Amino acid sequence: MRWTACIVSALSAAVCEETGFRGTMQQPIELRHSPTIAVLISSAMFTLVHLNKDWALVGMVPIVFGAGLLLGALAQVSGTLIFGIIGHTIMDIGLFGYWWTQIAGTFAQRPISESGMDQAFGIECAALGLLLTATLISIAQLRKLRVLAKA
Repeated sequence: MRWTACIVSALSAAVCEETGFRGTMQQPIELRHSPTIAVLISSAMFTLVHLNKDWALVGMVPIVFGAGLLLGALAQVSGTLIFGIIGHTIMDIGLFGYWWTQIAGTFAQRPISESGMDQAFGIECAALGLLLTATLISIAQLRKLRVLAKA
C-alpha cells in the first residue's frame, strides 16, 4: 500500500504542480515578458511553496529551485507539460519512496561531513551527473526541434 500511495501521490502532485506553475503561471508570463523571466519566476514560486515542509532547510533551496528551473525549461522548450509531468512524477516517486517506505533506511544516518564519502555516495553522485547531463541535452535538443518547426 505504501508504494501505491507513493505513485498516486507523485502523479497527482506532478499534474497539479506542473499545470499550476508551468501552465497557469509560467505560460502567461512568457507571453508578456520573456521565457527566461517566466522560468525564473515560476521556479522561485515553486521553491517557496516547497519550503513549508519539515525538511525545508536552506540547503534545499538550490535543489528545489534547480528542479523548478529544469521543469520550467522543459515546459518552455517542448511547448507541452507532458514531459514535465512525467519527470516530476518519477522524481516524486523516488522522493516519496525514500520518505515513506524506508527503502533508504532511516534519517538516523550521519551526514557526509561526519562519515566521509563511501562508494554509495560516489555512485549516487555519478548517477545524478549523468541524469542531469541527459536532461540538459534533451532540453537543448527539444529547443532545436522547436526552432526548426517554427521555420
